[in-house]
Amino acid sequence: LDFDEDIEYFYKELGKIGALGNTVIIISSDHGMHFITHRRIPLIMLFPNSENAMQVEKDTQNLDIAPTILDYLELNIPDWMVGKSLLQPLTEYRPIFGVRLKHNVEDEGGVFVLDNEFNTPPFYQFDIIGIENCGNWIELSLEDYTWSSSSIEAYESNCNPTDILDRDEIHRFIIERLKQDGFEFDETLISLPPIKD
Repeated sequence: LDFDEDIEYFYKELGKIGALGNTVIIISSDHGMHFITHRRIPLIMLFPNSENAMQVEKDTQNLDIAPTILDYLELNIPDWMVGKSLLQPLTEYRPIFGVRLKHNVEDEGGVFVLDNEFNTPPFYQFDIIGIENCGNWIELSLEDYTWSSSSIEAYESNCNPTDILDRDEIHRFIIERLKQDGFEFDETLISLPPIKD
């Protein structure tokens, strides 16, 4: 409720100073409760004069925010940006990745920080990488290369049956993502995920 009231106050203040006509408001979060990356988070964009009003029915991610803003401003989207503009139709399936830590410690100020004892090669601070696929979360432990999976609560998306990945595709997508991010590791140690095709 405090957040809702703050947004209302912010919106009204923008109106008072006449800035609503040239302001894009974005409401999002960087992770779900308890730092769980595969929980659903809000992503709301309000463009001036209610332009581009729509609901995106495909899976989105925070990496889509910057390309969307560049597209709105009619600027070129750099090739290195992984996200897609949400102002354009999302017609093809794309995997949504997430990473998380298992090893963090509370510092003197009560903030959880990386435990440097576990900041080692080949994956350094990352302990888990996962992929969201049509309401399922499949993750790989980067410590012992074991797989686990779960359903995403309150999942709503326009997911086609052809978008459901089989175990070979999940395996390939995870390995490709790690390689694209510059990690050097023995991919033969990573088995196929134990899920039904």
